[in-house]
Amino acid sequence: MNKSVLAICDAEESYVRRLSDVLSQKSMFPFQIQAFSDPEQLRAFADDQAVEILLIEGASLNPEVESIPQGKLILLSDGNSPQGKEAYPSVYKYQSASRILREVMACYSESEHAVLPSVARKELEIIGIYSPVGRTLKTTFAITLGQILSEEYHTLYLNLEEYSGLQERLGLDFQENLSDLIYFLRQEKPNLIYRITGMVQKIGALDYIPPMLSVMDLREISYREWEYLLDELILYSGYEKIVIDFGLSVDNLFHILNLCGKIYMPVRDDPVSSSKIEQYEKLLTLADQGELLAKTEKLNFPVFSTISSRGCPPEQLAHSEIGEYVRELLKEGNTWTQ
Repeated sequence: MNKSVLAICDAEESYVRRLSDVLSQKSMFPFQIQAFSDPEQLRAFADDQAVEILLIEGASLNPEVESIPQGKLILLSDGNSPQGKEAYPSVYKYQSASRILREVMACYSESEHAVLPSVARKELEIIGIYSPVGRTLKTTFAITLGQILSEEYHTLYLNLEEYSGLQERLGLDFQENLSDLIYFLRQEKPNLIYRITGMVQKIGALDYIPPMLSVMDLREISYREWEYLLDELILYSGYEKIVIDFGLSVDNLFHILNLCGKIYMPVRDDPVSSSKIEQYEKLLTLADQGELLAKTEKLNFPVFSTISSRGCPPEQLAHSEIGEYVRELLKEGNTWTQ
């Protein structure tokens, strides 16, 4: 399907080329990038094709370019506000492309006239990872599964645990996370997908939204809000697989688990863990949740020596021992072709 145009215009040709190359490589990016170093070329292009977002340096914003019809005009700033252009929102040009993208998408999502993206509708499978038992390599498995699926499918990983530890494990400082996304969702604005686009980060080829840092925030989110977020992803994102790593504090957990086509449950075979699994399964039966039981596959992992002895960087999990395990699991379960 045709994408709306995001036009970038800056006299520094190498800068425009680098920025447009990085943005064009973003998976699930809902815009077609057009790059210009000459405002006259931009104006000629706009005579024939609509521009939805115009990202332009102040020096190139002459009256002719300013008159180009567009959905949102955002200035590329070098730190100084161009005289007479203070009314336009701006992003600092000399920062990472990921941060520029996040700020541009946040700005565009506030627009009352933002155009929702057209996506080629594909069947989307939601895969849940849940266990009432702790220390089962659940998150390690979930990330590995997501990475391997992302080799064939556009895949998103969502961590809904109380304490994911992902920021610390990746050595990153998330500027925004799932809490910010839910806050925007609660404003009932129609452009949630653009906030998602700007927030998505990567572990290898796997897309993920930075998880919440506050367990209190997680516990305040209703199951209807989770439903709404998943509906937006289904309708507008183009993802084919979503891997959800569940914690214990998700509102109406059984209801959200039922949205999953498949659930993997990592377990342990010690007496205490077995008792917890037995109690959980009894609860499902009492709650008339036989369908959840039917689509849940319990996994008792072997010992992965490289992971248990010294850990494995998240970006390398797909090529580790647990990666081999997951590949065999997917072959047996035909998750590749569901």
